[in-house]
Amino acid sequence: MTYANLGRIDEAIAEYEKALEMGEGTAEAASSHNNLGAIYLDRGELEKAAERFQRAIALAPGHLESRYNLALIYPEQGRLEDAVEMLEAAALLQPNHELVNLRLGLAYVDLGRGEKAYRSLLLVRRLLSGKLGGAVVSGGAACGVGAGGGEEVVGEALEKGGEAAREMAEGLGVLEGVR
Repeated sequence: MTYANLGRIDEAIAEYEKALEMGEGTAEAASSHNNLGAIYLDRGELEKAAERFQRAIALAPGHLESRYNLALIYPEQGRLEDAVEMLEAAALLQPNHELVNLRLGLAYVDLGRGEKAYRSLLLVRRLLSGKLGGAVVSGGAACGVGAGGGEEVVGEALEKGGEAAREMAEGLGVLEGVR
């Protein structure tokens, strides 16, 4: 991890591979696979990243981070249903995980599952109460599923957050009429 944090990626990969040679098949190897997957994800090597995350999950089915990371890749591969399945499993592992529930809610929005999106995003709003980003994104997503109150949440976040909130809201197409 230190090599990766220092930007010495090739050395980090070599060390993770050594660790796996010594302990492949163990639950602890899941972390090495996950970290290798994160490196490949950063490099844009989605297939290699997905393979590492899948191996981590096979070794440690309760490895939340690998499930979350794999769910980030699936939409890029046109596998949104698989992303939802992975995020739902992650949410069962840690029901109050902010990012898992936010991604899950947004995936539900993309699939047109308004009721499920609304429930997930209400949870995110509760978990992120007082945090500007959560209010902007969850309110924006609520707007996208036609859930009541989304415009109010976003309007309040934009008013309180000023320029920072407007920057966060950029790119959320569902907010076009709210800003």
